[in-house]
Amino acid sequence: MSKFLDVALKAISVAEKITLSSYHKRPRARLKSDNTPVTAADRTAEREIAAIIREAFPEHGILGEEFGRKGGRSVEFMWLIDPIDGTKNFVGQIPLWGNLLALWHEGEMILGVSNMPMMGERLWAHKGHGAFLNGKRVRVSSTSRLDQSMISYGSLGSFKQIGMEPRIVELIQTCKRQRAFGDLWPYHLLACGKLDIVIEAAIKSVDVAPFVCIIREAGGATCDLQGNPFDFGISSFVATNGRLHQAVMRRMSS
Repeated sequence: MSKFLDVALKAISVAEKITLSSYHKRPRARLKSDNTPVTAADRTAEREIAAIIREAFPEHGILGEEFGRKGGRSVEFMWLIDPIDGTKNFVGQIPLWGNLLALWHEGEMILGVSNMPMMGERLWAHKGHGAFLNGKRVRVSSTSRLDQSMISYGSLGSFKQIGMEPRIVELIQTCKRQRAFGDLWPYHLLACGKLDIVIEAAIKSVDVAPFVCIIREAGGATCDLQGNPFDFGISSFVATNGRLHQAVMRRMSS
């Protein structure tokens, strides 16, 4: 295990303890300026993750959901933290939430960890070493036809806001099975070959950063809705098993 992955898993374990404890106490949330919820557990978990990273890699940069870009002088390495992905689920006592951590190095995502405490799932990948769920290697599906595929999609309202509602509806109707799981869980399902396409029109970089590495190492592909690779300003996300990627992008650009 590399030192990067060792530190990432240690940080995620600490975040899991903090967030699980809060979840069982039915946490309250307040609204941030962007009208999204935040709890004390979000902020505490991010602080603890950042502290572990700074201790191990003081030169590295950190970009967090709650506290933005902090510390470190390195432009080579940037850690991206979402202490609780799915905060609305977290507050609403819906178990589909988790802790996200990723590492960016010189223009490429080289590590990703996605942890879902209530589902008992810890998914991670390190560049060149594959993707693993609870220690067992996982791969995307072999589905090669849209009419045989399963898709999970984000809010239709978000697609409408960017003028892509007709395209996403057509794509959904083309696929054999359709679900709208939301947040991090569909990416777990995609990496494990249980669905074939995940597409969202309104995200932040920290929401999807781990899955750039995880899906690639599981054999899939990712980009934004315009076909661009991940960057820190990304606002949409497409992840597929790779075999369907071009077909999906043709549908969304036609």
